[in-house]
This record gives sequence, structure tokens and C-alpha cells, in this order.
Amino acid sequence: MEANTVSACADAGVLEEGWAGRLMRLSTSNLSTQFSDLGVVSLKGRSYSPMALYAVDFLARLGLQQATPSRE
Repeated sequence: MEANTVSACADAGVLEEGWAGRLMRLSTSNLSTQFSDLGVVSLKGRSYSPMALYAVDFLARLGLQQATPSRE
């Protein structure tokens, strides 16, 4: 919070800071789509919560869809 930095992130990750006025959302236009790698981290020997199971399943299905060539 002590730097003049611009960062792209999901709104959900910074809602409290935005509401408190510590961060400011910048309006942008004509930007290309941004991509990033995703990963799942879990503790050894621990089971996933129902929401984590949903997220892992969703990401696995999405990855399979993107890896499968389109048949058009």
C-alpha cells in the first residue's frame, strides 16, 4: 500500500480495500484479453471442501475442453 503500482487482479480479492478507499479501480479500454496459469494447492492427507471439489472439477473440465480440438 506504500507504492504507486498498477496491478491486475480479481475484484473479489480486493473488495475490502476498495470499499475502504485504500485501492482505486482504473478504467481501461482497448486492452487485449489477459491470461494466467492456475493451480490448486492442498494440504497432504486433507480432503477438499465441497466448494474446492467443485472448483477442481470445473478447472479439470475446462482444461479438457481447451485441450480437445474443435470439430467444426
